[in-house]
Amino acid sequence: MELDFKLTDKEGLDCFAGCMVSILEWKGMDCSILFRNAWEFNFAENFKQHFLKDLIREPEIIDYNILRIIFGITIHYKEYVDKDNIINIIKEQVEKNLPVIVIHDMYWCPWLKSFQFRHAPEHGSIVIGYDDSNFICSDYVPKCNRGVLPYEYIGKSFKGMFILKIDSNSVMKNIDFNKIMSSIIESVIFKNVFAEIRRFGNYIKNDFDPISEFNQYGESDFGISNPVNWIIERIAYSRYYFTQALSAINKELKTDYLPVSINKLLDAKEQWLVIRAAIMECCISRKSSKLTHISELIINLANFEENIFYGLQKNFNIAIDI
Repeated sequence: MELDFKLTDKEGLDCFAGCMVSILEWKGMDCSILFRNAWEFNFAENFKQHFLKDLIREPEIIDYNILRIIFGITIHYKEYVDKDNIINIIKEQVEKNLPVIVIHDMYWCPWLKSFQFRHAPEHGSIVIGYDDSNFICSDYVPKCNRGVLPYEYIGKSFKGMFILKIDSNSVMKNIDFNKIMSSIIESVIFKNVFAEIRRFGNYIKNDFDPISEFNQYGESDFGISNPVNWIIERIAYSRYYFTQALSAINKELKTDYLPVSINKLLDAKEQWLVIRAAIMECCISRKSSKLTHISELIINLANFEENIFYGLQKNFNIAIDI
């Protein structure tokens, strides 16, 4: 049995978020509002840990807390117990027309380059079908629409799985979009986003060591493993996904100011990608000569994003007072 499943075309998500968005879109749901808290940046409190992967937290692009409230979806995590039990549970879900997100080790995914080469035990894939000997999987990162996972690998690979339950009776019919906008503004303030970005900029200027960063991974793994290549990319895409949430809100509120904020944040996304490329270049060249310039780019971007936010906050307050 195999579901007629299609992965999302959206880019820049982590493997679990990509799986979740793929399932929601496959079910015909517009998940844009789930990106309402994607505008964030979190930097470590101290610099005792020297590598970017220890200092920059990957953004949580999806707000899983509102899955049940808005879509009537609850997620249940089940840890791996024994192979036969896991196989039977997944088959039952697929037979109910519900794909299952499994968490396992990329080392045991035959369709990936990491197969029996590199361990990554927190990888998420979607089981979309099965036969007598295998599960059929879709993978968001890296993209694979149909991979075959033999049952014999499950005991070596699996950590657990996420089962989705959809209750159409729990779907919110009347959403207060002004309340959602208010919560977005409160969230950005609470997370202290722009001060965190400035701290990152100061770190790049004063403490970042491109030689140590590069040597941690080496020539072959640098582009694959280093957060310069993927965490900062996801920070860039978090700005894009936040604009998707704003667009969904604007469809309902029909404002003049939200499209302005959306266009400016799309520019911020591109600026983050420039910063990522610049840091990458410093690491590969093992030269520190451009770090001051990169620091200035980061701090200027923090100021740019902060101005966007204050404009958004001001216009929203004016709109709700009218």
